[in-house]
Amino acid sequence: AMDAWESKDYEAAAAKLEEAFALYPDDKSGNAPLRLLARLYGDMGDTERRAAALERIVAWDPTAFAECMALAEHYKERGAWDDVLRVTAIAQGISPFDGALLRMQADAFGAAGRHLQ
Repeated sequence: AMDAWESKDYEAAAAKLEEAFALYPDDKSGNAPLRLLARLYGDMGDTERRAAALERIVAWDPTAFAECMALAEHYKERGAWDDVLRVTAIAQGISPFDGALLRMQADAFGAAGRHLQ
């Protein structure tokens, strides 16, 4: 996968990373196949597939704070405030006092016309 990525054969790299994830679904390291897949899609500039990969990571790893925040930022850029609130609620369970998280939630509540409860 890494050789294909370096040679900019992104689709082959993505296929290999999917294959690696199927073989090692419990790998939650920084270089886990799904995390690499999200980075690959970011390098490709494919924001929708990156978001889909981030969603998979968030569903798969209960400690994926950085991915929650990246996904929340993706949804914020699109004005998808309910999705921002959904993802930041997950992030809040991981790191409830993170300042950037709390600002993101406050912005999302305000933009969605909702109130903190």
